[in-house]
Amino acid sequence: MQGVWRALIPLLGLAVIGCEREYGIHRSATLSTLPDLECIRSVVNETALISSVDENHWVSEEQGNDGLRRQSHRYSYQGPDVRGHLGIFVDPGGEIRFVQSYIRTDEKPPQTTIDRSLEAMREMARIIEVRCEVEDLVASIHESCERVECRLDRSNGGR
Repeated sequence: MQGVWRALIPLLGLAVIGCEREYGIHRSATLSTLPDLECIRSVVNETALISSVDENHWVSEEQGNDGLRRQSHRYSYQGPDVRGHLGIFVDPGGEIRFVQSYIRTDEKPPQTTIDRSLEAMREMARIIEVRCEVEDLVASIHESCERVECRLDRSNGGR
């Protein structure tokens, strides 16, 4: 019998890996130009509800046909009942993406964390649109909530 269990344990592990569920918020928009990253940093650090921010930046050595380099600018932030990430990404084709997210795997976050994180994300997007001059950011954001309830009013920063 031990031999059977030894053979089944690795297979059960693979089955569990394939069954991960994601819970959380995903917001994204395509931008027409790369925003001022110092302005983005300032807004993330000054947004209400956020008490700490970690940054990670990467820019490719190679320049694309459009003159832009492939790049990734990520800001991970948290505060009381707030968690999230903001990213500005330039892909090899030159598409510029604005992404905000808070995703948990295999554990649904508390509703208070969803509500406050979404509130911080929407506020951040509104401020970035004005202060960093990102035209039509708020109106172009696509928002989805995976296996969680996003209860806040969508008229202020998501559709």
